Amino acid sequence: MCRNFNIDEEDLCLKFEAQKTNWMNQNSDQWNKVEAPFEIIYDIVLTQLQQQQAKSKQTAGKSLGNVNSNIINKNQQALPINSLRVNAINNGSSIGLNGMKNEARYLTDLLTQAKKKSNLNSKQKGGEGKIEQELDQLYISRKSRGNQRLTFNDQITRRTGLQNIGGYFQINVKPIEKFEILNLTSLQRVHGLQKHFDYIENVMKHQLRTETFNDLGETGTDAQRIIGRVVAFNADEEKFSENNVGLINLSEDNQFDTHKMRLNMSEVKSFSLFEGEVIVAEGFIDISTASKFNVTRIHKPMSSIPTSNMGLSEVRDITSQYYRDKHLNIMIASGPFTFKNSLSYKGLQDFLEIVKKEQPQAVILQGPFLDFSNLDIYSGELFYDDIKTMEKVFVTHEELFQDLINQIQNELQELKNTQVIFVPSHKDIHHIQPLPQQPFHPKQFNKMFNQAILAGNPSMVQLNDIRIGIINADFVKEMCQTMIAKNMEPPKIDLSLQAVFQQKLLYPLYPPNHETPIEYSEIQQMMLDQSGTPDILLTSSDLIQFSKNIDGCICINPGQIIKSDAGGTYCSITLEPFDYVQYLSKRIRVEIINI
Repeated sequence: MCRNFNIDEEDLCLKFEAQKTNWMNQNSDQWNKVEAPFEIIYDIVLTQLQQQQAKSKQTAGKSLGNVNSNIINKNQQALPINSLRVNAINNGSSIGLNGMKNEARYLTDLLTQAKKKSNLNSKQKGGEGKIEQELDQLYISRKSRGNQRLTFNDQITRRTGLQNIGGYFQINVKPIEKFEILNLTSLQRVHGLQKHFDYIENVMKHQLRTETFNDLGETGTDAQRIIGRVVAFNADEEKFSENNVGLINLSEDNQFDTHKMRLNMSEVKSFSLFEGEVIVAEGFIDISTASKFNVTRIHKPMSSIPTSNMGLSEVRDITSQYYRDKHLNIMIASGPFTFKNSLSYKGLQDFLEIVKKEQPQAVILQGPFLDFSNLDIYSGELFYDDIKTMEKVFVTHEELFQDLINQIQNELQELKNTQVIFVPSHKDIHHIQPLPQQPFHPKQFNKMFNQAILAGNPSMVQLNDIRIGIINADFVKEMCQTMIAKNMEPPKIDLSLQAVFQQKLLYPLYPPNHETPIEYSEIQQMMLDQSGTPDILLTSSDLIQFSKNIDGCICINPGQIIKSDAGGTYCSITLEPFDYVQYLSKRIRVEIINI
């Protein structure tokens, strides 16, 4: 093959590895990693090389600009933009729509070009630069773009914001109060957790119609009901499992001075438990040892069905004034927006092009925008060569984020009815804060003050008559990895989502994953308020994309724009106006689409 197509062995190996990675990303999921068959990859690479050879014969001796010019003169039609971008990557240059080299408009372009130049000048042939070019080329030439991954309520017709120009969202965001963490003590954090515990305890008393529960350590042969937070009984020795389940209750009114007890779950036929949830265990104290409780039944808080805090006449006024008796459209995209070894925001740029085409009334952008796991950001090597002085110009994280916001503003400034909701991530290196996370600073959005809506993480956002709960942290994956589920029919993803509504907490797992910092002294700002379950729960997870109706709430994971160094997915929502159908599940269409 090397002789037939006049390429060296190293380039051929790179092509095989790039195609293998692309094939595995398209045919695998988080549960099953499918290995790429050699025969299939061989056929793909062979076909590409044959096409390149045929194309090179047709265009031999001509530059890209001349070829493009000749085609325009002959056929009155330019080469497709994607073809120009592929050739630009191969040539190591930046190509505009007319096929000519353009100066970079943004810092991200300058940094990307500087890295490409450095890789081209490197003596290490076939190094990281070539792999990066292969990944860029695979992304640009991907065939799955625009394909629907899943649809919720496909009986509702898909519509875009362009079909209702007069429609509009009135958006209100529940603010996150500022707090200091420097002088906080462990006792203050325990008190924060105890406030959540006391709230759930009152819920369970009302649900089970009782005034009190038995204290931990209370002796006797009668059946008892004890309440506590689920923990690993031997946290230092064993992992959380069916044989290592404990219950902890730090209430000060315990008469027996017992605050932790082991649970024997062998008599419970089916159950699910995760660390941090507050439950009521029904059963008997083990006679042989007073430190073990034999459980016969588990009681959990019931989920509340989403209910509107608006009257019927108010909802009708919103339907007439903002919906204009037509549908409204929401589009959602989650980061990361770059490959792990590149600062090229092609995925975000492609999403913005779709937004400009469909003109939704609202766009939700979830971070990370500057992902700390990105190799360029992690290394801190953010610089380019100034054209005039030829000196290196270093770029700060704040400048890079400001440049990114300017790009978004320039692309969407003509969409007068489109509002953009920005949600930070704990992975944003320029906005490192524990959850509950403050919104981005308004000064970075001066040019977008008419369009930008800044929300915290987590946050509750009201769009007309719809309440959206947003938690930009992968609690679903973390709970699926640690949850105990015995003879339970719903999958762990559904149980994890249901736990949010049962525990009235947008991040119910405790202790959290080591990559997710949470300030538990402020846990009340992460709890569902008195309005109860939101209409939509929006999260971001590495697991498979989903749109599910969980206890009346539409739970959505749109996926990431860039996932595993390949093109990912985004979400498009069609929202029908109120028409004597109050349940959102009857008037919403959710689509997860390949970018």
